[in-house]
Amino acid sequence: MSKRYILVVVTAVVGITIAAFVGFGDSTSERPIACTMEAKICPDGITAVGRTGPNCEFAVCPAVSQAPTPDNGQVVLGLGETGKVGDMTIKVNSVVSDSRCPADVQCIWAGELKVNITLATASKSETKDMTVGKEAFVFEGHTVTITDAPAVPNSSVKVGRDYYRIGFNVVVNQSGAISL
Repeated sequence: MSKRYILVVVTAVVGITIAAFVGFGDSTSERPIACTMEAKICPDGITAVGRTGPNCEFAVCPAVSQAPTPDNGQVVLGLGETGKVGDMTIKVNSVVSDSRCPADVQCIWAGELKVNITLATASKSETKDMTVGKEAFVFEGHTVTITDAPAVPNSSVKVGRDYYRIGFNVVVNQSGAISL
């Protein structure tokens, strides 16, 4: 009886194995897929997309349209702020000196406002002191001038960090000027 019992068990195992390979087939494509409810924030910082498809991958974010950066133009910056014109960035690091004559005082010298800035392109960066109303600075094919500075306050007014808003004009030199 033990031979007969072993033969029945072996036959049953072989039958189940054959049925598993032949009868059921690859049923993974027939089963529904349930993706997790995760979301991804898109580069625009507003749109979010969820998971989708047979592999539960995140959906494609919508295209982000950006306003073009002007090649030439004006930028107004406060202390610590960075602006971009073309492929160059300008950062106002600090006020080096502000010896301008207060509006309610009569001076023999008008004084000057000097700021420390950093100019940078993909290939070069330079930190420089620039004085309002003085010569332009040529950097990596860009001519940079300070065109505007805050008005001179009265002698009784104490100015803070937010007072300084410096205007720059940047022109890309078409002739490929040599940087200084």
